[in-house]
Amino acid sequence: MNRIQCSRKSSTMKKWIVCLSIAVWAVGSAGCYKATFVQNPASLDREWTHEEWTSHWFWGLAGEEHVDVQSICPQGVDIVRTGGNFGTDLVGALTLGIYRPRKVYLICSEGSTHINP
Repeated sequence: MNRIQCSRKSSTMKKWIVCLSIAVWAVGSAGCYKATFVQNPASLDREWTHEEWTSHWFWGLAGEEHVDVQSICPQGVDIVRTGGNFGTDLVGALTLGIYRPRKVYLICSEGSTHINP
């Protein structure tokens, strides 16, 4: 009878290890999503001229925000990046992914007057 209980315990332990491994893999594979669109490669070394958060829900599956780039950079935009940072990741973790903000970064074209909406 002890042998059966040991077998059940080891089977349960193996299930926990497999479940934990899958959870660690899922969290690790989620990673940081980032997309960068470069219009003018010469601007790659410049500082961001505009940053703002966009709201998304349910681990980023719901919610769509539009950023009016033309009103922010009337002369055009050289680089647009969307993604997260420590702050957005922290908020997502604290809300268990229910609210998952993303960040939009812009570098306006040279000579553009940056307008902060």
